[in-house]
Amino acid sequence: MIICPRCGFEQPNDVFCAKCGISVEGYVAKKPPLGDRLKKSPIIFGLLMALGVTGIYYSVYYRDREQDFQPLEVAETQNVSGVVVPKAPPQGAPPQGSTVTVPSNLPTVGLTSRQKTFSPQVNGERINGDPNRAAPAAQPENSGFQIDFTLASREGLEKLGQDSDRRLEVGVYGMAIVPQFKAHLDALIASGTFRSLAVENRNLAPSQPSLVFRGGKEPKSNDAIGFYVEVTPARQNERNSEFKISIKRSLPEVSPTGEIKIVSQNFPDETVVLPRGYGVAIAGVLPRKNLYEGEDDLYKTNVLKALLEPAFQKGEEEFILMIYPHMAEITHAE
Repeated sequence: MIICPRCGFEQPNDVFCAKCGISVEGYVAKKPPLGDRLKKSPIIFGLLMALGVTGIYYSVYYRDREQDFQPLEVAETQNVSGVVVPKAPPQGAPPQGSTVTVPSNLPTVGLTSRQKTFSPQVNGERINGDPNRAAPAAQPENSGFQIDFTLASREGLEKLGQDSDRRLEVGVYGMAIVPQFKAHLDALIASGTFRSLAVENRNLAPSQPSLVFRGGKEPKSNDAIGFYVEVTPARQNERNSEFKISIKRSLPEVSPTGEIKIVSQNFPDETVVLPRGYGVAIAGVLPRKNLYEGEDDLYKTNVLKALLEPAFQKGEEEFILMIYPHMAEITHAE
């Protein structure tokens, strides 16, 4: 009996295959396809197995590496599945009072250093990546400002301008940024070159305007006369405060027919950035004018009494608005 080398048919000894007809003795078998030979090769099989094991190892390894950077939240002194998380981990501990929470799927034993990595929340802000990163600075709370309505002599204006960013002149509208404002103002008042007519203190909230009015009323029309000063904080941090300052002045005037009317003037809005300890001085907001009969009675009890001062009317003194943030502790007598 023989087996056909081509089709595998078994038959009695013969020269030709009874099924496929080939010459049994002269048949040369073709090589199987390369893919089939590779599958059956023990060397190739061993290499594929090695590659598979290596791939599984690295996938697990890098999955663990990614876990290093996954933020875990751990509650301070919280017992999770029998594991007590310490209050103060040796490295990267959040500030006292912050909260950390351990996910419920953590293993109950064998916590590694990677599994203890946290990303705490401090003051409502999450600190990702570096647990040693400093907590953000607390936002400035509501601040205050003070407005001083003053009369300054020419000598006082010169002293004020020595350290200011610009000079202030008598009878000319101008604004100066003054460093070490509190010390300057106290020194000028002590020297007699500045006289405080009135002081107003107000609290400030971010982006909320705060209005100050100082003056009186015209008895016939009952209209307000004096100054409206509005201060609006824009931005604030530990170093600088930015404010918008708006000033409106209302004064009585006599028309050619003898009628008294209130005339208002809006000064240009000023936006100033004040480093800590700085203040603003604004001059030239009160004009010199001839007073009609009985007008002086309108000014005797308010800041407009500067109009009654001979030194002011002669140009020897100037009416100044002093605006200074965080100055509630100063209380000059009115």
